[in-house]
Amino acid sequence: MDDPWFKGILGAAVGAALLGVLGRLLAYHSAQTRPLGWSLLWELPVAIGMGLIGRGVADILALHDFPAYACTIAVAYVGPRCIDLAVAWLQSRMT
Repeated sequence: MDDPWFKGILGAAVGAALLGVLGRLLAYHSAQTRPLGWSLLWELPVAIGMGLIGRGVADILALHDFPAYACTIAVAYVGPRCIDLAVAWLQSRMT
């Protein structure tokens, strides 16, 4: 476990997950839901996944430092809503 490459990847993944949690908490706060409940527990894996996707988007766009953090938080905040809209649009087109 003394591999610097592995530590770098692990650090980036943990950082992306934490930024994803921050983005989802911001979205959760603006939603009209109960502050504590089972839905908050469901948000954790979504937040981690969206954080990793946001970090990937930032890497593809070659963003570094603060812009990469902002991109990760923004994707985590907006991502699931956009996915829901896309799925609803696809379902309406299929019927």
